[in-house]
Amino acid sequence: MKIYKFGGASVKNAEGIKNVARIISSEQEADILVVVSAIGKTTNALEEVIDACFYNKPELNELLLSVKTTHLNIIKKLFDDTDIMFINEVENLFLELECIVENDQLHEDYDFLYDQIVTYGELISSRILSSYLLKTGIRTQWIDARNFIITDSRYRDARVQWDETERIIHNRLLPLSKKNLIITQGFMGRGEKGETTTLGREILPIMMSLTYQP
Repeated sequence: MKIYKFGGASVKNAEGIKNVARIISSEQEADILVVVSAIGKTTNALEEVIDACFYNKPELNELLLSVKTTHLNIIKKLFDDTDIMFINEVENLFLELECIVENDQLHEDYDFLYDQIVTYGELISSRILSSYLLKTGIRTQWIDARNFIITDSRYRDARVQWDETERIIHNRLLPLSKKNLIITQGFMGRGEKGETTTLGREILPIMMSLTYQP
């Protein structure tokens, strides 16, 4: 299996995403997994959203709108009006994010709130890349890393449950990779109660090590 990891600088704008697509298109073969970081400085921007959300700061809506606008501007350069299905997939992720921000019951634990929000940077960027690849005729499958990486519930510093994670990846992910190029995210997982967890920033994506087959 070939594994690609594209950092935020690689997908910081529409041209960057197009360049990533060109790199991927030159590798038309089975068993390719692509891990995508959040676009540009989105993770930092979402950390500001988290802080404003938790402390009920007045600039919350403005910060959230800024993140959304950055992504929508990129989307406008990659898709046109006939690509409504792709655009809706990204819009749905923003709706999920907005629901989390508006749900006061999720705001009691800062670290928990952090994990529920910050992961949307990678979820959205990977969805945009996957949709653009499909638009250009490259057969891909977007997957949510939280369905494959199982962790404990230590927020912002979760520990991977290796036996279960490895079993799921080998039983479910590897067969998928035989059929389609896989697009996924890096530093997130699913906790003991089904909640989103993160492994800490700058962590080597777990699926890169578990799916690597020399």
